[in-house]
Amino acid sequence: MSSFEVRKWEIWYTFSTYFESRVDDLESVARTLVELEISDCVVLSNGQTFCRVDEEVVSGETILKISGDLKQASARFDTNSELELTGYARETWLIGVQFLFAEARQISPGMELPTPHLRAFLKPIVLIKEEEKISRVYPVIILYKSGILIIEFRLIGPNEPVPLDDFISEYVNIQQCDYNFAFVPPMLSALASEAYYTFSFPPSSIIERLKFLRAKEKQKNALRELTQTIRIGDFDFDFAPLSKPDGEETITSIALTLFSIFGLITQKPASSINFLLKGQTSLPSMGNYWSGKPHIHLIDFSDQQDSSSSNEEIHREAFGKMLARVSGTTGSSSEYVPLDARKFEDYSAYITSSATLWAWSKSGIDKQKQWMDINNGHLIYEHQTQIELLEYGFMLHKALVEKSGKLKDLSGILATRRDLVELKSKMLETTPFGEVRDLLIKGWEKMNVEAMQSQILENLSILESEIKLIESKMMRSEWHSRYSDLLYLHHLRSQ
Repeated sequence: MSSFEVRKWEIWYTFSTYFESRVDDLESVARTLVELEISDCVVLSNGQTFCRVDEEVVSGETILKISGDLKQASARFDTNSELELTGYARETWLIGVQFLFAEARQISPGMELPTPHLRAFLKPIVLIKEEEKISRVYPVIILYKSGILIIEFRLIGPNEPVPLDDFISEYVNIQQCDYNFAFVPPMLSALASEAYYTFSFPPSSIIERLKFLRAKEKQKNALRELTQTIRIGDFDFDFAPLSKPDGEETITSIALTLFSIFGLITQKPASSINFLLKGQTSLPSMGNYWSGKPHIHLIDFSDQQDSSSSNEEIHREAFGKMLARVSGTTGSSSEYVPLDARKFEDYSAYITSSATLWAWSKSGIDKQKQWMDINNGHLIYEHQTQIELLEYGFMLHKALVEKSGKLKDLSGILATRRDLVELKSKMLETTPFGEVRDLLIKGWEKMNVEAMQSQILENLSILESEIKLIESKMMRSEWHSRYSDLLYLHHLRSQ
């Protein structure tokens, strides 16, 4: 049995998918999220900020100042220039600021791979397995104007050390855990049912919509009775149970529920009277693909070394088990450790198609002390920004694979070819740092992006041939029809 223990760590379990259409009004989505009390703070990539302060929704701008290693940020709100954020809104805004800094530092201005996007910090979700375990995750939503949607469940380790096998089975593989109950912010619980029925059984008549509204009101009253306030850390949160037909929840089922909820929110739920008279506006179509994988951040662990190369030499077997996501095995797992994508000795970055692992060395942590953040953001957020770029580039290709099989005209095929060429260029130029670029390219290689590019081109080539064949047949048919008409006219004249 391995003596390896993890003492300080986080896992960001990331799910990603895409809508088939663009989401052009990110500001409206951000405001709706705060108005509905799903999020206390939403920060857009251009600095626009929406927060809840004293039961009021305020909007403004987050302003960054970067000078060498000096980083400063301030918020200026439209209604009150001296307004100060407090509570969970301030906590999550500060995290949003650090992600803005991470993006500003790592992404080339004017050559951004990701389109404009919003980052919404949801209130925590509590998962309970009766008499066994309680898990808390902190969801972060990144919605891109291109229609790509990423959901990150931030899982923060307990204060006591966790043995390697337990770490893998209970945390790295949390996706495999079934929970009896899930408690979420009350509005999420209400919207979960609404999104499910709206997407699956949209009421088509006024009578059906009236019944739907009455059921919605009854659920709202029931949730009000079931809502309870629980203190987590320094903050009080309202929680209500998330209902599920089979009575069990997993982190995957919650992610899929959030996909549907955000599909509903992107179109802004209709008012009751408009819904009754006209029904819900057209809903976005979800893509046919989603993925979920853990991104593991090791900060403190047993026998941690001063250099990352020494960490790998001593703990290669433990790292391999984490990346392979296997526990309790007696065989060797070191073969699952890929080449370290980090060239320096401060931390290691291991990228595979099913997980990533970021392991700090002691010297690396010491060098970061001047930027120390109580939430360990200085050791995690820049890495998580790189992970988001990997996920975004991968999911853009998945969206193009699906799109390339549905086109019906040559102009659409040409436009998709142009999109693919532009995407390849941006992938190479998205960051000014050679090491980060190499990490992204290696990551996309592991995710088989090149194979997807070939599949897209093959799909387009087949479609183009099919369209040309159909057009050729139509043209021959048209010329045959015209020739027949001419023969008939000639026959009439000869009589």
